[in-house]
This record gives sequence, C-alpha cells and structure tokens, in this order.
Amino acid sequence: MTSRIGDNTPRPDVEEAAREPALPPRRSHDADKRKRRRRSPQNGREPAPKPVRMQPTRSRFARTAASRAESVPSAADTDSRRIKSIEMARASDFTAAAPVRKRKETASREPAIWRGDVPAGERTIGGQHVEGRGRIRWRLLSGFVALAMTGVLAYLFVDDSFYVRPENFSIGGISMMTREEVIALTNVLDMHLFWIDPALVRADLLNSPTIADAQVDIGWSPNMVQILVREREPVFLWQSGEQNVWIDLQGRVMQRRGERDLLRVVADIPIPVRETIDIDIVNAVLQFQQLRPDITTLRYNVAEGIGYDDARGWTAWFGVGTDIPEKILIYNAIVDDLQGRGITPREINLVNPDAPYRR
Repeated sequence: MTSRIGDNTPRPDVEEAAREPALPPRRSHDADKRKRRRRSPQNGREPAPKPVRMQPTRSRFARTAASRAESVPSAADTDSRRIKSIEMARASDFTAAAPVRKRKETASREPAIWRGDVPAGERTIGGQHVEGRGRIRWRLLSGFVALAMTGVLAYLFVDDSFYVRPENFSIGGISMMTREEVIALTNVLDMHLFWIDPALVRADLLNSPTIADAQVDIGWSPNMVQILVREREPVFLWQSGEQNVWIDLQGRVMQRRGERDLLRVVADIPIPVRETIDIDIVNAVLQFQQLRPDITTLRYNVAEGIGYDDARGWTAWFGVGTDIPEKILIYNAIVDDLQGRGITPREINLVNPDAPYRR
C-alpha cells in the first residue's frame, strides 16, 4: 500500500509500524565480500579508495517525500510483523504462567546412634556412622544362613530316617484287609517323605474294590504316613463253580475274605473281581433276605432271574427288580391253590406277574 504526498489522514497500520524499532538495512553478501577485498592488503599496500560520485541535490520537499515513502512498510510486511509480535506475546505469557519448579535440595541425614548420657555439645555427626562395617556384618550373617540351610537340606536327603519304612505307617479302620495289603496299595514304600503326595496315595487306595473311602495324612517320624480307611460291607455271597466273591450294596464284586454268615446266591455265570452286577439283582436279593429270612440259598439264571428251590419239591422263579413283595403274594396264592387240588408242579414262574405259569 502506498501513501499520497500531503495526505495527513491518520492510518493505524502506519502508526503501529512506526512504533516498532526500525530494522537496519540488510547488506547483501556481495557487498560484504567487496568490502573485505578492498581492505585486504595486496603487495604490502591497501588499494586506493574509489572516487565517490556526487548525487545531484534534491529539493527539501522531494527528500521529505522520499524518506516518508521508504519508512512506510508494505501490507505484507505489516501482517508478518503483526503475526510475529502476537506469537512472541503468547510465548511470553505461557512462560510467565508456568514457571519452572526447582526441586529443593534437602540435606542428607546420617543414621542416628544412641549415645546414652553424652551431652549435646559433645555429640558429633561424623562419629555416628562407620562406613562399610555394617555391610560386612550383614554379608557374613547371610552367608552363614545360606551355609546352614545347605547343611540342613543335605541332612534331610541323606539321612535314612526320612525314608518311609513299613514301621512308619499308621493304618486304621481295617477289619477285613491286612496291614500288609494296605501298605502294598500305597506304592510309597522306601520313598522319601518329601516326594509323597497324599492325593495320589488316596487314589491308589481307592483302586481296591474292598476300600470305599480313605483319608491320608503325611507327618514326621515315627508315623510318617497316616491312613484311615472305610471298607465296603458285603451283603451276600456270589457262588459260581469254584468262585466265591462278595457283593456289596452298590453291586461291586469284592474278594472273599474269611467266613461270614451271608445269604448265598448260586449262579450259572462267574463274575470277575472289580466288576459290578446289575443293581436290580441286588435289590431282588435284599428283598428276599428281608421277606424270607428262612431262605439261606438263592439261585440266579440270566433268563429267569432270582429264584429258589422250594422244600416242597419245585423251583420258583421271580425275576429281578423291586416288585418281589407282590410276586411273593401271588406265589403263595398259586401254591395254596395247587396244594388244594393235590398238584405238585416242577416249576412255578412269576417273572411276569400278569401271566404266571407252572410246569
């Protein structure tokens, strides 16, 4: 933007630019280079100064107008200076609003030591702490503790008193099984005490069909392995040829141990130990045992179920299940009717109570 000569109208942009300090004129690089070349000596002497050309004199009015035109900046220079001044003002405000906090330096303290009745004037800070002595004592103490622990561990693994022997077992709750059988089931004989897992020992004990539950605890000598078992109780004896096994309430087949006064079931099929028979067979046997305690031996057939040999000369079959009481009532009615007519059958079958028959 240019101004007219003689225009005295106030201009805000010109006044604002006039308040700012005038920058010195910037000399070009070539001008500085020529000036240094003139000053540098050549052959021991300085070059002669160039003659100055005299400019023609101008009138006072022309010189005033030219200086005023040069002092008025352009619109682009005015905008750039205004933006620069605003940025500098913002930067200064931010610096003043957020002063840098300096961390206070606190004086270091020496560890305090109780001096008893020493007067306050005679106490010295430098004599309260001896550098390095406490550190050496702690290292000696930690080394002694590590050495002692190593010796204890070596003793625990070398001494034979920490290995399980047969006399280190404490077993309770057995009546049918022997102590040697229980120890053999644990699988921890001659094992170190620290390697025994009570859960694994209990699982090995429960693999026996005679043991219903077991509790295992590990302790110190002399009773390192403490076992409390609960044995299964047999309810009848299953006999098939030369095989004699016990059956419990859940139908589990157990090894026969000794002699017991149990109801005998003579079957035509053998059942191996650790197997389980049908629970309906167990229920039928238990109902006969409760309703006919005079019967000491029952028979079992895969097709006919549970039956027995009547002392009056025939065989009765009742099947399996929980309806044995109703079948016994029907059986007694049929027997009374046959005896009233003087008939002696060879077999009475009540497997199907709705269609009983005789032979």
